[in-house]
Amino acid sequence: MDSTAVITLERVWGTETSPYNTASIKPFIDGIKAFSDSFDFYYSHFYGRESLREALSEFLNPCYRRIILQIAGHGSGKKIASTQFGTVFETIASVQKEKKFNGSIGLIMSSCLMGSNKELISQGIRQARLQWFFGYNCASLWMESTLIDTFLLYLLTKKGIHVQPTQDYLIKCFQDALALFDKNYLIGSDDASEKSIKEGLTLMISDGDFRRKPFDASSLLFS
Repeated sequence: MDSTAVITLERVWGTETSPYNTASIKPFIDGIKAFSDSFDFYYSHFYGRESLREALSEFLNPCYRRIILQIAGHGSGKKIASTQFGTVFETIASVQKEKKFNGSIGLIMSSCLMGSNKELISQGIRQARLQWFFGYNCASLWMESTLIDTFLLYLLTKKGIHVQPTQDYLIKCFQDALALFDKNYLIGSDDASEKSIKEGLTLMISDGDFRRKPFDASSLLFS
């Protein structure tokens, strides 16, 4: 068993418009795993709060020192799939306590618009004791955001980040991963305008003291 685990919980996109539209990130992560033995990989569908809790309860093993949790699904307003965004953090916190998990957790939110809820993210990081949060603050294109998330997972697992890295080291890891992409490429839009990759990403990092607000490092991703 490795010290790092990637847990991907996904509400598959598109089935409400067509039974054949079932785009999933799982094959992309299976591809990473085929070339790497540096992490364990767990995958499950989720459909709401209870299935999210059930999957986390099964996979959030306290033997891991570090977990990268990816929650993927259609985002709108403050909901991912049929689940309130704030409920995601509540559920992570609750399962952590039940499982007595003391390692570090970073969260990739592969969902449109969730990264725009920065106050809620700030509260959620402290509530769920997350090391970092990464997400999209616009209605992002599926393939483009999936490629970004895939390369982030590849690099973050390959680098073997310590349980409590410094903020500067974490920011450098994200900068290295995103350097592959054109920061000016249009990845999506919000109510006002189209957004480039540089404008459409959110990264927030805790300093390990969950009494303090996390640091918003979004503007540093391409600096």
